[in-house]
Amino acid sequence: MAKIKIKEIFISIIVILLAVFGLFLAFQIIKKIFIGSWETEDLILAILFFNTGAVFSIIFILATIKSDLKHLSKKFDSLVSDFKGHLKEHN
Repeated sequence: MAKIKIKEIFISIIVILLAVFGLFLAFQIIKKIFIGSWETEDLILAILFFNTGAVFSIIFILATIKSDLKHLSKKFDSLVSDFKGHLKEHN
């Protein structure tokens, strides 16, 4: 139970940091368009890091969702066997 909490907290921290970095990156892109702050290569590299972080955070979230649904298949199997038994009794 504690391991799951730590994992959820870690993923939440990564998502929050990624959102803050994305806002900062958006600010720098807007600043580059109007004023000219960072070099173009630096912006491209920052966008690449942001994209990689977003992909990994989505992978973590999807893995959590998929692992959370595994316990439902066992309950569904028992429900199916109960329903089959019910059908056999009434036929």
